[in-house]
Amino acid sequence: MEKVSPLGDVVLRSRDEVSSEATGIKASLMLCGHTHLPRRLDLPDGRIILNPGSVGCPGYMGTTPIHHVVQTGTSAASYALVEKATGGWATVFRHIPYDPSRMIEMAKAANHPQWVSRLSTGWIT
Repeated sequence: MEKVSPLGDVVLRSRDEVSSEATGIKASLMLCGHTHLPRRLDLPDGRIILNPGSVGCPGYMGTTPIHHVVQTGTSAASYALVEKATGGWATVFRHIPYDPSRMIEMAKAANHPQWVSRLSTGWIT
């Protein structure tokens, strides 16, 4: 549902772009991930694409197609509840605060100090 611009910015794709990518998929609900950004997109034909977010990785840097940064701005675990309802899918996003100290210690032990800020704040510093 997002793309990386030529400048390295992560931007929302248009509904038409996403609809085109979903051509041929018959499911009424499609789940996706990768960007860690919680989002629901309703396609013109009524199908829904849902990214629940991330439970333990609130920010990361990528290199494909070019260097880019994704930041949720929160250390809270993010997930979604989905329920079939009359006329479609009901969705609820949840953000649950948790203590990331164990994951931070694991990152330090693995010689990944850059993960300390990501895990504790959801921001890349």
